[in-house]
Amino acid sequence: MKQRFLKKFLFLAVVFALTIGSAGSSGQAVVASPARLADHVVYLPVVLKGSPQPTIFGVDLTGMPDGGMPWAVKAGLSWTRITTSWAKIEPAPGERDWEAVAAIEKQMRDATDNRMATILIVEDTPAWALKAGFNCGAVAQEQFPALQAFLTDLVKRYSVYPYNCAIGRCGMSRMCKAGLAAGGRRMSLILAASTMAKC
Repeated sequence: MKQRFLKKFLFLAVVFALTIGSAGSSGQAVVASPARLADHVVYLPVVLKGSPQPTIFGVDLTGMPDGGMPWAVKAGLSWTRITTSWAKIEPAPGERDWEAVAAIEKQMRDATDNRMATILIVEDTPAWALKAGFNCGAVAQEQFPALQAFLTDLVKRYSVYPYNCAIGRCGMSRMCKAGLAAGGRRMSLILAASTMAKC
């Protein structure tokens, strides 16, 4: 159906261009002869599969009010960066409170609805998983399996519709190294240059 519409549209565009291009001095449309057509250049629209083509530009929607997405769409942006919190989602070992990040999930769904890619940033190590002597960042080695389980659940939840998140980034590289085995599916984890020791 879409293809038939495009064919009809292109045909009508060509007929219209030829009719306007061959109009007489009185403004009346006349039938174009082959000799007259050679004097005119007809520009046809380019129709590409997957158009409009994505741009390199995006926006960080973390903390923006609901009004942020319409402006991002109007600006023609192709991606958004959204930050989520391990500490909020897993306040105690093994628990999952996805409701705590409902606003973030809404932003991700809005991005999908507007054909924008999402880069998900994972930050905030929960207090129970911190390495001794740190008040943020570094994950205790004995908590690496918990981090791996969390990232596995994160990938399972966000790599499919309605989120379709294809790229994730951990705010701290040591945290990510522990969870790389969680990769699987379509979501890849990108290691940040900073370490978990930095707040």
